[in-house]
Parts: sequence; structure tokens; C-alpha cells
Amino acid sequence: MNRVRPATPPAEMVSTGRACRPPVFRPDPTHFWERDRTRACQAVPDGNGFLMFYVVFADVDDAAIGLARSPDSVSDWVRHPANPLIAPGTSGAAWDRDAVYKPFAIRRGARWLPWYNGRRVTTEQIGLAVHDGANLGL
Repeated sequence: MNRVRPATPPAEMVSTGRACRPPVFRPDPTHFWERDRTRACQAVPDGNGFLMFYVVFADVDDAAIGLARSPDSVSDWVRHPANPLIAPGTSGAAWDRDAVYKPFAIRRGARWLPWYNGRRVTTEQIGLAVHDGANLGL
């Protein structure tokens, strides 16, 4: 599935094993960086809503990390205008030049610390992007 669904307790599953609820976030093909799919999100409370760090795919191999905001974590998601916020490295020697994905972010005071996995060929490593300031511009 190429979309994000809410977690659903087993009692709310239909006999086919699929969630009863519709997806809360779908890829937007008008944005080249997520024209293929969206996956692997982390939603965190922030002020009067929720921020969601999520993986975007331009195609099956090219992944980056986007950011969106929702007032309730299930509807009215607004994508950050500067998405993707974390993109693969641009130099041929970059450790994360092929893809970045699996975001996990925390806010420590006035600083955001998003960790992520990066890949170069078949080697996957963990990186940290630091954003000074509590406001992520969304």
C-alpha cells in the first residue's frame, strides 16, 4: 500500500484483515518527490496540532523525507512548502547519496533533532539533521 493509515486495534479489523478506516495521508503526484508513494511516518504533537515526518518516493529507488501538519493527526494535512526537507546527499561520495528514509524526530527545547537512515549503494547508515529553532516553518 502506498499511503499512510491510522493504527487500528484488532477489534476494528474486518474479516479480510484490512483496516476499516481510510488512509489519512496519500501521495500527491503533483509533487515530483512523492509521485510514487508515501510511507513510514512519525506524527508528533506540536502546539495546536501534529507534525508528521514521512518518507516520500519519487520512484521505487529514490526516497527523501517530507514534513506535513494536521490539526488532529488524521485529516487536513498540509505539506511543508520546502519539501522534501531531508534529501539524499548531492555529492557522489555522500554516505546518503541514494536515499534517505525512516525518520524519527524529537524536539529538545528550541531545537529539532531528526534522525534518519541513509543509503549509498547497499550500505545503510544512520544520520542526524539538526534544526535550530522550534518553528519548522509550517
